[in-house]
Amino acid sequence: MAPTPLHRIVAIGLLATVVLGHAAPTEWSPFTSPRSPRRVKWSEWVLEKPTRGTTNEVAARIDWRFRPKTGAGSTAAVTRSGKGWILSVQGAGGTHQSVVPDPTEYAEVQLASAELNGDGRDDYILRYDPHGCGLAGIGQTITLVLSGKDGHRSRELYQLGFDTDSLVQFKPNGPWHWVVTEMVGVPSGESTDGRNHSFWVYRLFRIERDSLKGEPDGFEGFPKWIQYLHRPNHKETNLLPTSQKRAHEKKLLPPTPVN
Repeated sequence: MAPTPLHRIVAIGLLATVVLGHAAPTEWSPFTSPRSPRRVKWSEWVLEKPTRGTTNEVAARIDWRFRPKTGAGSTAAVTRSGKGWILSVQGAGGTHQSVVPDPTEYAEVQLASAELNGDGRDDYILRYDPHGCGLAGIGQTITLVLSGKDGHRSRELYQLGFDTDSLVQFKPNGPWHWVVTEMVGVPSGESTDGRNHSFWVYRLFRIERDSLKGEPDGFEGFPKWIQYLHRPNHKETNLLPTSQKRAHEKKLLPPTPVN
């Protein structure tokens, strides 16, 4: 059974007691060099007053409706459809619908749009926020809704600290990439100094039309393992051998299609 948002909150909350909590993940790049990757500039959508049921405020929510923060004439909604949920966007180019994850266990839904795959059409970024505590306070279920030949397709993954530096372009006119951020705790028996440690782990997925492709190890220095410290840190750790890093990475989930 896939972990629910509640399971994730508990698990990450326990991990937060180990690393003593933190406001946001250490950046994998300081973004201060002329060679730093380009961060996405997305357009935020404004949440209209959600339609609710008459019982539990979160679980009985019927839909989430949005309008662009700038411009007019377009609308979007995350609504129930049969046994599932859809993102429906209506604008000058017509109406399209995409299957998205169930939002009923989350406290907040956020929507943004950007052009991520070079076809000139808007793609959409959904952020489901459970409003957790500790490190779970920066955990969200992220769904990229990507345009393709036969409409839009959705890919989802729960991650920590998702922001504009999670969608980057390394070269002008090159593909956009999703940087997935996770926290991995490593016991003393695996580290080179014989101590317990926690690491920010950053994996890279290339956006290709309406799909995501994992990049080979070493591409732009990914995957990156950066030790959790109580200060800014951008340095790849040497506290784990490469074989241990790769073994832990195999246990991490990729973004998965939403059916």
